Amino acid sequence: MNNIITPLVSASELLILNESRESLDFAQKIHQLSLRLAGEVATQKCLTETKTITYQPLLHQVSVAQIVQEIKDIFLNHPAAKDKLLITPENSS
Repeated sequence: MNNIITPLVSASELLILNESRESLDFAQKIHQLSLRLAGEVATQKCLTETKTITYQPLLHQVSVAQIVQEIKDIFLNHPAAKDKLLITPENSS
């Protein structure tokens, strides 16, 4: 897994250096998701390798708006989202 994640993170960092605004936004989203994926893989590895240590979750307070934005970012460029609109309370009027 790390053999896939590391080049993905690196590629997103290279895209961020591109001067195109659209490219930069897309690269930043890829970068954020790849870092989250790397964290999830590290957590899963820790859980499977340690049988004696109890996993202590790290809790973070997030707002509903942050969660909605993350969902929007994840699905923004998905083929199924083409010509679709995600209506949320802040953009429903």
